[in-house]
Formats: sequence, structure tokens, C-alpha cells
Amino acid sequence: MEAKAEIIIAKPLTLTKDMWVIATAPRWWDERLYRYDSEKYWEEYRKYLEGWTRDFESFLRDHRSQDLISLDIEADTALCCSACRGLWEPYTEGDCTYCSHCGTTVETTK
Repeated sequence: MEAKAEIIIAKPLTLTKDMWVIATAPRWWDERLYRYDSEKYWEEYRKYLEGWTRDFESFLRDHRSQDLISLDIEADTALCCSACRGLWEPYTEGDCTYCSHCGTTVETTK
């Protein structure tokens, strides 16, 4: 009885690595007061966001507030090898292309 070998061809595959919810704070005061690249701008913005975060936590405990809160879902995705799930980093040797992580032959389009 002759054993049959399975040929695996790797393809790029987009996989989700992580996911989170972002709460967007309302715009703060007139942004023209400070330049974006000044330390004062970021210092004042940090103070604003720290206060807003405390207010948002209170909002979650007492949901009667009518403030507009924007919630978004963001995902971290990466192009991965379909064979090993490692980051998609193919390399070519001669006429053949392989996955740099697992060495699987990569599907090429001609």
C-alpha cells in the first residue's frame, strides 16, 4: 500500500488578533488656544480626558445623563499564513516562494 502525501499550499489570510471598544469623548474647548505640538496642549488635553473619564464612569453608574457618547469597535488584524498562522512574510528561493515561518510553498498567481 502506497502512502499519499498531502500537498499544502499557503495563502495570505487576514486574521483578527485583538478587538476593543473605544469611547470617544466630546470635543473639548477651542483647540486654537494651544498648538498641537506644544507640551501645554497635551498637558491640558490629558487633564480634560482624565476629568471626562471620571464623568463617563459616573455616567455609566447613573445612566440618566443625555450627553452624546460615541462608542466604536476597533479590531487589530494582521495578514497571516494560512498554514501556520504566522505573520505573512513570504520569501523566494529560485523559482519557488515559501512562508518564512513554516516553509510551506506559497500559492503564486501567474
